[in-house]
Amino acid sequence: MRIKEIVSKELEKNQMKQSVFKEEIDEFPLGSLVKVKGKSSVYVYLKYREGTNVISKYVGKDGDVLVSKMEMDIRRRKALESKLKELKEEEETMLKMLKV
Repeated sequence: MRIKEIVSKELEKNQMKQSVFKEEIDEFPLGSLVKVKGKSSVYVYLKYREGTNVISKYVGKDGDVLVSKMEMDIRRRKALESKLKELKEEEETMLKMLKV
């Protein structure tokens, strides 16, 4: 098997993984959580951008189950985004290899 064929197959696998990661990333919330200290409690808000506007949505009090779940979801999204970035870098390298 020629090297170009191997690289082409790996490129195809890479692109398939990218599409799967993109779909999975879309299932998680955008933005990050911000904690605001009130008089008696700490309140958590989800902040994200929508165009040029910054949207802030109340999630709950610090320690709530919903807040914990959202923290886990955001961590998972960031990990997937990191892996997706690596895959894109690999794709660029493979495309350069195929041009030679």
